[in-house]
Amino acid sequence: MDNDSMGKDLLACPFCGAQADIKHIGNEYVKKQVCEIACTTCGCFAHQRVAILNGRGHTYAWAEQKCRYRWNTRQPTPSPAPLARKDG
Repeated sequence: MDNDSMGKDLLACPFCGAQADIKHIGNEYVKKQVCEIACTTCGCFAHQRVAILNGRGHTYAWAEQKCRYRWNTRQPTPSPAPLARKDG
């Protein structure tokens, strides 16, 4: 992972160009926590789950780092061709 894609700043949405927002779901008292980054306009998202079992496993900081990397290195998928309309 390079430093640019793991940076603190979230890149704009690769689909619509809007700002992204990061959410933390769960806390230290639950076994699974989720870091989710979502577009504030179109709703596309990237997420990373963290399983913390008896103090072992990945940390939330790791999950956020991975999530930021996934978001900042995503490529937009090409739009499908419009469907042909049949009249009649």
